[in-house]
Amino acid sequence: MKRIHLACLLFFYISSLAAQQFNITGVVSDSADNPIEFATIALWEINKQKIRNGCTSESNGRFTLTNIPQGKYILSCQFLGYQTKTLKIKVEQHLAIDTIKLQEDAQTLAEVEIKADRVQRKGNGFIVNMQNSQLSKGKSAMNTLNFLPGVNVHNNQISINGREGTIVYINGREVKNSQELQMLDAETIKNIEIIPVANAEYRLSANGGILKIETRKTQEGGSIVMFGNRLITDSKGLKTEMLNNTFQYRKGRWSIYNMVMGGFGNYHPQNTEKTTLHNNGNSTSGKYYSRTRTRLAWADIFDLQYNINERQQIGIDLSVQQLNDSLFKESANNLFVEGEKPLSAVMNGNGKRKYNKLDATASYRNRIDKRGSYFQIKGTYSYRKASTNGIYDYSKEKLSYRETESNNSVTKVTQIEPKIVYRFANKGTLASGLAYTYLDDDNDIAFLSNASGQWDIVPNSGKNYKMRGNDYAAYLNYSLPFHKKWWTSAGLRYQKDVLRYHAEGNATIKKNYQGIYPTFTLSYLLQEKKKRMLSLSYRHYHSLPNFGYYSPARIIYSDNSYAIGNPNIDHELFHLAELTYSHNAHLNIIYSFKAGKDLIRVLTFKDNDNDMTTYTQPVNAGNDYLHTLHVDYTIPIRKSYHIRLNGRLNYEDANFGNNTFKQWFYTANAILNLRFTPTWGGTLSGNYFSRRKYADYKYQENYGIDIGMDKSFLKGKLLINLQVHNLFTPASRITTVSPNILTSYALNRNPKTEFIVGVTYRFNTGKKIKNISIIKGSSFDKSSAEQ
Repeated sequence: MKRIHLACLLFFYISSLAAQQFNITGVVSDSADNPIEFATIALWEINKQKIRNGCTSESNGRFTLTNIPQGKYILSCQFLGYQTKTLKIKVEQHLAIDTIKLQEDAQTLAEVEIKADRVQRKGNGFIVNMQNSQLSKGKSAMNTLNFLPGVNVHNNQISINGREGTIVYINGREVKNSQELQMLDAETIKNIEIIPVANAEYRLSANGGILKIETRKTQEGGSIVMFGNRLITDSKGLKTEMLNNTFQYRKGRWSIYNMVMGGFGNYHPQNTEKTTLHNNGNSTSGKYYSRTRTRLAWADIFDLQYNINERQQIGIDLSVQQLNDSLFKESANNLFVEGEKPLSAVMNGNGKRKYNKLDATASYRNRIDKRGSYFQIKGTYSYRKASTNGIYDYSKEKLSYRETESNNSVTKVTQIEPKIVYRFANKGTLASGLAYTYLDDDNDIAFLSNASGQWDIVPNSGKNYKMRGNDYAAYLNYSLPFHKKWWTSAGLRYQKDVLRYHAEGNATIKKNYQGIYPTFTLSYLLQEKKKRMLSLSYRHYHSLPNFGYYSPARIIYSDNSYAIGNPNIDHELFHLAELTYSHNAHLNIIYSFKAGKDLIRVLTFKDNDNDMTTYTQPVNAGNDYLHTLHVDYTIPIRKSYHIRLNGRLNYEDANFGNNTFKQWFYTANAILNLRFTPTWGGTLSGNYFSRRKYADYKYQENYGIDIGMDKSFLKGKLLINLQVHNLFTPASRITTVSPNILTSYALNRNPKTEFIVGVTYRFNTGKKIKNISIIKGSSFDKSSAEQ
């Protein structure tokens, strides 16, 4: 009997062990210890050759597998663009796995099949997987941005949800030259993160959000090499030709990225202006401006990263640019006064312009724990030198005079920023840091005029002014996912700016601006399967005045007009609130409210000593309240086509000086991407902008159509891209009305149709991956887990 009881007890004990459930936790990172989000984790039963459990990693790289019985398993970790890693594990209790590091796979991805949605919704934005996407084929990085949620590119200006001032990063390095995005091959991009409302970590000028571009890295000892040429012509002939070479290499602990660009161009902007004098209503004038600029330019962008060990990394970034312009200006002025003979004046002249630019950054980063927390310190030095010299001859009937202009400026900016990011066990992330910036800006402007006859001229004048500034910032930002469906982020940024302005012959002006600027985001996942989410964001920020606005010296334009600065000008303050409803991965509806206070406007006033003389001066005389409803819809990607539609309806209530206005205006954009064959495709896009009033300016409605075609050869190594910009685009007209002063004028700008030809040849070294399917935005290869 005792033996029977003992056998029963042993049976129940073994049964209880078999029924016990355990958890497996871990972190997924890349070779540089950056956490990998959306990596696919799968747990395989060795004997049955089937998946027992699975999940995807979170934004901090962490994952958790729950309810795992005791036994032996194979754990597989995989993400598109990385080599799959498998581990044999034995589960006898709760198991915490050391950080799983995935090595990047240098690959063309020609054989990868994408089956899932590429857009992943996050609490503060989106991540778009670009690898092997039809959206990247035959395009530059700049062209691809137009297909991303909330992002628009118009005239090379990037905006998110209609707000310009977007800061772009490539592999953590801030883009200082927009030409890099024009030259960067989109097929080298791994993913792009879109953050519409920047948190407290980013500087206050990031009012247009953040774009983070991550490129594919090379295999150990591998490289990616690209040669390209971009040619632009218009009705005047050759406009721009730009050659570029991109080289990316990784060996051991070293990784190198370098892009060299060089070229020349001819530019022919021309404007037509009509002015009406309001003092007696009987005088009008017509002006024609034409400016020809011939440019020689080159730039180099260099990035070097070195991994000291598994935890520490140092980096050096250099960006150098040089421009040399030859200028030719021509204008004609016809004045018609009732009862008098028409008067004509012609101006033409030649000038030179040089611009030198240097940006250098050194950084050090140290991972401080297995959760991916790190300390980073970064130092940046920027140098700008610009000079313009010109001689202009004026003639008026038999009279003439010559004006010599010389402008020189040197700007130096030094910045240092230590930062620590700590990831808690509860999946929260705390980022805190300090930033100090020093500005040194010298400007020398001189005019020299000589006259013949009795024609009145602008007096000899010159102005030297300097700006010195210190910027102090401290920030703290905490983000946390909680209760499975909630995510929040809250931050504070303290900013103090001390500026000292000195103009020759005037006393030094000192200005202090300081404030605390909060940011906040709260997101709720309404439905996980359909990626339905609701999020609310808020950001408070300021904008400093242009330092030239402080100048107390007069700049004389004519006998009865001049400009003068304002030493009492203050900074502008803004509040931004944005509510985003993501119905699924393809439809987003955004409502935003932006309030601006003490906005700076350059207004025209009558001189107290002479009623016939006017002057312009910047003043804090504006408030603006802008409501925007933005609808962004993307038709799910198909093999042969992709369509994105977006539109914005705006209502603005604004005032400046004694003027107030309320207005509705709207924009619409549609873009179609076609793939006729795997090697041949095209794009068609259209933009529409309704009329809008801005301060005392009125913009007429405008629209534009662009088309493009791309064809690849030699198994994708050679790419030819053809584009036509500004097709069927009307002349753009800006009207300025100052009814309470003396004048109003209309300015016509005539955009030209551009024809663009791009040729790119690229090759890389490294392994290619085999067929891969996608599970929830990440890749998984069953065969690798069975090894």
